[in-house]
Amino acid sequence: MVTEPSRAEATSGPSANHPGLRARTVCLLDGDGLPDLGGEANADTIVVAIPISGSLAVATDDGDDVVSTGTLLVVDGRCPSTFASVGACELALVAFARALLTEPDPAIRRATGRVLDAERGTAALVSSAVVSLCRTSGSDVVPLDRMSHHVADLVSTLIAELAENPRPARADELMADIRWYVNCHLGDPELSPESIAAAHYVSVRYLHKLFEGEGVTLARWIQRRRLHECRRELGRTGRNSVKVATVAQRWGFANPAHFSRAFRAAFGVSPRDWRESRTTGHQG
Repeated sequence: MVTEPSRAEATSGPSANHPGLRARTVCLLDGDGLPDLGGEANADTIVVAIPISGSLAVATDDGDDVVSTGTLLVVDGRCPSTFASVGACELALVAFARALLTEPDPAIRRATGRVLDAERGTAALVSSAVVSLCRTSGSDVVPLDRMSHHVADLVSTLIAELAENPRPARADELMADIRWYVNCHLGDPELSPESIAAAHYVSVRYLHKLFEGEGVTLARWIQRRRLHECRRELGRTGRNSVKVATVAQRWGFANPAHFSRAFRAAFGVSPRDWRESRTTGHQG
């Protein structure tokens, strides 16, 4: 997600580290990006960045913005973003595992990457807690542990509020959200138009209307994505020992017979024959 910039330096003030949450105050020079806070799985990490002084430019798929004093930014490690300080910038940063948040993935995705007013409402509470946490002595273990959970709970509340009052989304933005959601949940046999609509706060009718311009129904598109993932996995060299039914179940097909029929209809060959042809071809 982010890399340690060569010129970023921690301030001389205290920093705090905790197994579930990492906190740090950093000073960036012109052009520096966000530092790596030390998580092993950055893709599953949430970062809250709050400028104490100066500002930070952020570029995401949705466009460019500036995070300055009085605002905050919640960064999702799964969403590509680039950062650069504008002149000298002092930031309060906390990072914690995405699993600590109580909100569903679509709500997190819609809330992150947005520059928020940190001087009112829940965002102000998040800002105060983050800055306090960054300034807490690392040796003060009990208060630090309590604050860690407190910050995660506040960020969850903030995300929930933003989900209830989301930005008006264009149809193409919503479609991008839906595709991302489906790809993350292909292995869930309960994935359905109803569950997708509920996760994105739209009606099933509107969801189907969005797919009218795609030339395929939503259910058919989900099945196509699952079949392609199954074909990819079965076609890997040296995968001859894997059971076809195991692969089918892994990608959301509860009925092996239905999976075999759908696979043959889509690719003109049975799953077993496809796997064996790929293995034989590589051996030859």
